[in-house]
Amino acid sequence: MTENKRDIQKSISSKSHYNLKTSVLRSWKRNIGGTTWVSPGIGDFGVDFEHRRDDGLYLGQVKCYEGDLSYDPIARLHSNMVKSGANGGYVVTTGSFAENARKFAEGLNIELIDGVKLVEYWLDGLKQSENIFNNFFLFLIF
Repeated sequence: MTENKRDIQKSISSKSHYNLKTSVLRSWKRNIGGTTWVSPGIGDFGVDFEHRRDDGLYLGQVKCYEGDLSYDPIARLHSNMVKSGANGGYVVTTGSFAENARKFAEGLNIELIDGVKLVEYWLDGLKQSENIFNNFFLFLIF
């Protein structure tokens, strides 16, 4: 990972939990589309956001974490997916995932997004925003 990406990852890690959730969702909208809803900070029962796409409901959990995240948040999210009939889910961490977390998530249709991948999503979102702005600006000129 380049130094620039490490700096971005540290910056993302330093955000408050709510700000991180909303930043993740802004990136989602730019990269994946759909509509999103952020749960309140208290009483979310392991679901930080809902993401509705053309193919259904997806639930997400966001963790500001520096080390290796265990399987617990994945298990909690999966339980909520089953209860709500969600098609899939995301567990996002600013850190990384422990081996037991990766094994637990296999076959559950839960995408694990670590800090490195989160930074890549964020950078892709910025590039897309820049391209949209540049294309719009060119449209105005010509």
